[in-house]
Amino acid sequence: VILCDVSGEGSKSGFELASWVRANRPELEVRLVGGTEMAAQTAAELCESGPQLRRPYDPAAVIDYITRLRASRLP
Repeated sequence: VILCDVSGEGSKSGFELASWVRANRPELEVRLVGGTEMAAQTAAELCESGPQLRRPYDPAAVIDYITRLRASRLP
């Protein structure tokens, strides 16, 4: 799982990273976090769901989010 902020770092946005990963490493799951409600629709097109975590990120919330994500993937 790759958690990436919608705004990204440096010259690339989170949307660009998600697009690249989807095209080049489809076995990886990218979840975009942060951003606005308007960004959620674009995120949903690139990922299985739109942003669900908001800034500032609480470490416990991030751990819980990843734990729930993994649990939903188990057979």
